[in-house]
Amino acid sequence: MDKGAHFHACDFQVHTPRDANWNGSRATTDDERKAYAAELIQACREKGLDAIAITDHHDFAFVPFVRQAAANEVDSTGKPIPADQQLAVFPGVELTLSSPPCQALLLLSADFDEAKLPDILTALAIEPIPAAETTLKSVELVSPTAVTSLNDLEAKLSQHKFLKHRFIILPNVTDGGHKTLLREGFHEHYKQMHCVGGYVDGDYEAKTGVGKRNILEGRQQNNGYQPLAVIQTSDARSRAHDMLGAHRTWIKWAEPTAEAIRQACLAKESRLSLKTPALPSIRVTELTVSHSRFLGRINLELNPQRSPLSGRRRNIELLHIATTQTAEARRLCNTGTRLPRVSAARSRLRQCDHVLCSAALRGRREQKLSISVHAAFAAARLRKSAQNSVCSVSAADPTLRQDEGPTRPGCGRYGGGESLAAGGMSSIPRLRCRGLRGNGRCG
Repeated sequence: MDKGAHFHACDFQVHTPRDANWNGSRATTDDERKAYAAELIQACREKGLDAIAITDHHDFAFVPFVRQAAANEVDSTGKPIPADQQLAVFPGVELTLSSPPCQALLLLSADFDEAKLPDILTALAIEPIPAAETTLKSVELVSPTAVTSLNDLEAKLSQHKFLKHRFIILPNVTDGGHKTLLREGFHEHYKQMHCVGGYVDGDYEAKTGVGKRNILEGRQQNNGYQPLAVIQTSDARSRAHDMLGAHRTWIKWAEPTAEAIRQACLAKESRLSLKTPALPSIRVTELTVSHSRFLGRINLELNPQRSPLSGRRRNIELLHIATTQTAEARRLCNTGTRLPRVSAARSRLRQCDHVLCSAALRGRREQKLSISVHAAFAAARLRKSAQNSVCSVSAADPTLRQDEGPTRPGCGRYGGGESLAAGGMSSIPRLRCRGLRGNGRCG
């Protein structure tokens, strides 16, 4: 399994039986809360969620129970779920602010220290509700003297070392209602805030009109032409879990942290999706360096969702050939023959290693094809993308001249989306972090 970033199906507004508007049986004792938490984790699995945020109003009481249930989850054979496959549980709280008068989600990194959760409420002058209480009382507004703006909220939280870079603030940007930031006369609040994302209670298209989408997509002058990433949430608050995951958002990260969510909001075109992400049908799954002068033989398992590489133009060309199944390539996959050498102008590449391309076309048994570097450039002239095919590539690491120019960084032609990018590279492979465009266009 590669260690890169992947898309995760998320529901970042999940309430618990403490919620005043809860629908269903409550959970008062610790045993009852443990039972509810186990039910919630199971419901998340059944609905295909990878991550949730527990966001009761000004309250963290249920966070430890849900986290523990996620850590205790077992598979169908009774074996514990590996840590990297467990449901990510983000501690959170839904804040009702006075200035500006709107609601906002405060999300913390999934590994945030539970012992510090009460300190957050103290920092915001919020009186904690005793854990033994069955139901949360009517929510009181966060005092305007404690928080004067969204930027002030960020600054006050960042003053604490245990919170700095460990949280993200998402204001409500639903179209209409008294909870949203997108209200008449609120454009200055919107324009001045540092927030890079917001949330809606439900489906984005259904919950925002054309005018509000113009604001959120950075096309409104009064709002400073400031775009905002939007995260759909289900606002789930039922023991039947009927709304859980109904309005999810797919977010790409390598680790479930608040900073990862922030980065996804900043690169929303490649790291955040309101629909099931469409991954490239043709992709590089493995890269094998058969001979590197410094590192020797290298095998790299590439992330199908994001595996940028940097290399000289012709190194990348080799991978491009492997991921564009031409009529000639298909014929060679079936025959196993080698492409003829091209003109003597490529003779300086004779010392380069071979590139081994394993092409797996749908409905066919995998075939092996060995292509010399010289022949690869001839095949490049024939390239035409084939549909519904997948390639597994093992590529050599040829030593090219240092004066050969790089291709445009960030070009998504190679391997689908921004999965392969070109820069300068000699005989040592390098990896860089970039996003992946699911639409397969150049970034």
